[in-house]
Amino acid sequence: MNEQQLKEQLMRLDERDERHNLPEYRVSLIDYLEYDKFNSDESFMITRNPRFTPTPDHSHDFVELNFMFEGECDQIIDGKPQRLKKNQMTLIDTNTVHSIGVLGENDVLINFTMSREFVEKYLISLLDEENTLSYFFANTLNPGNTSMNYIVFDVSENERILNFLYELIWEQLYPTRNSRKIKETMMQLILMDLVGSGKTLVEQTSLSPSNQIILRALQYMEKNFLNCSLKQMAIDLHVHQVYLTSLLKEQTGLSYSQHISRFKLEKIKRMLLERPDLSIEEISTQCGYSNQTFFYSKFKEAYHMTPRQYRQEALKNWKS
Repeated sequence: MNEQQLKEQLMRLDERDERHNLPEYRVSLIDYLEYDKFNSDESFMITRNPRFTPTPDHSHDFVELNFMFEGECDQIIDGKPQRLKKNQMTLIDTNTVHSIGVLGENDVLINFTMSREFVEKYLISLLDEENTLSYFFANTLNPGNTSMNYIVFDVSENERILNFLYELIWEQLYPTRNSRKIKETMMQLILMDLVGSGKTLVEQTSLSPSNQIILRALQYMEKNFLNCSLKQMAIDLHVHQVYLTSLLKEQTGLSYSQHISRFKLEKIKRMLLERPDLSIEEISTQCGYSNQTFFYSKFKEAYHMTPRQYRQEALKNWKS
């Protein structure tokens, strides 16, 4: 894949752009179904958003992931204005009203449209419940959630996901043998990396005030779980402790202490593999468990096996 060639191809005006740039066409609203119709025979579709004409308010029964390849554009999602900049992405849930402003000649927006079944197959089952962003990703795709219908991500510092995106777009432009399967696999890697990488940032302006608090709280606990206290966290986040407690339970389904426990256990899981020179007792003590009986009980409750079994199984799978 030649990145410069990819850029030149995407920046080139096509017949649709030329048509949309005609004065008599620019004053009329474009029928978004012309380019945004979802083909149920495909797992997902990849299109370049047309230039020079706005996309009016619309909603649909598939998940949309928009990637700003070059330039900027204005969007209104669920009634909220959002300026999407280069290397930013919007994840938009089903049946969420959104529109896209006029893209100029130097603006390139790539649309990835996916059925909910595709997303659930390749993402939901792969979400690591211990990952902070996974709560937000899963929440956004939860049909019962009405408070968070979209998320804006910034992947400017995530070189790997950018490479995945470029390769996927290249495969769309220049399909190879087994192209459909290749594109599905690339999208799976993109979705996994989007929630699993520490280099992916969530644009706080895309979140409601309560969801901003939840995200900051999760990140705070993930960073400070060894010496974190609910009182100090509430002070540092400038939120009343009672409100923070109820918000955590309401939005994530877990209490403060349950979150601290899962962060400790996730750290232990990593160390069991990364530090074979340390005993299980040494690792659990370093991660805040002084009572070994209590630790073993919590670990088995969470992962349905003992720490020793987990370490042995993981190492066996790695060797095979």
